[in-house]
Amino acid sequence: MIPLPQWITGEVREAWDEYVQVRIKDKKAMTPRSMVARIKRLQELKDAGHDPIQCLDEAINGHWLDFYAPREKTIEAKPVSREESERKMAEAEQKRVDEYIRRSVVRRLA
Repeated sequence: MIPLPQWITGEVREAWDEYVQVRIKDKKAMTPRSMVARIKRLQELKDAGHDPIQCLDEAINGHWLDFYAPREKTIEAKPVSREESERKMAEAEQKRVDEYIRRSVVRRLA
């Protein structure tokens, strides 16, 4: 086993150890070279402001071989005015009516 950087301690170390165990259980044990690469990738994500524990947890839960930036959990809805919403609904309804008429005409001509 290669030595881990000093910042991989406490909860991060626990998450790292669990990640290694999942890799072994999945028959995807890491070589020393791949371990160095994973630590480097985790360091890059940490330096970019991502929580290393969250990166490790997502890799564990997804049985991923690599680490990725955590996905945003919330989707921010764009506020829409009532008029805009009604206009879009009317346009959608008009498209449905137009399609119904088009199909009716095609059936009569067939």
